[in-house]
Amino acid sequence: MDMREFENQYRKYRWFYLLDVPEVRDFVSSYNNKHTKILVCKSLDIFVKEAQKDREDFSISDIF
Repeated sequence: MDMREFENQYRKYRWFYLLDVPEVRDFVSSYNNKHTKILVCKSLDIFVKEAQKDREDFSISDIF
C-alpha cells in the first residue's frame, strides 16, 4: 500500500495529524506493511500525548 492510499483510507483517525509533519510522513512511509504504519502512528500519538502532559508546547517535530 503506497502512502497516498494509506492517507485516504485512514484520514478520519485521530492520529492522522501526525502525517502533516514531513519527517513523520517520511518515517511512516518507510514501512511497507499498513499494519506497521498504523502501529507507528498510534505509538507516536500516544508518545506525543504523554509528552504534552509534562511540556504543553511539545510538538512531534521536536523529536525529528
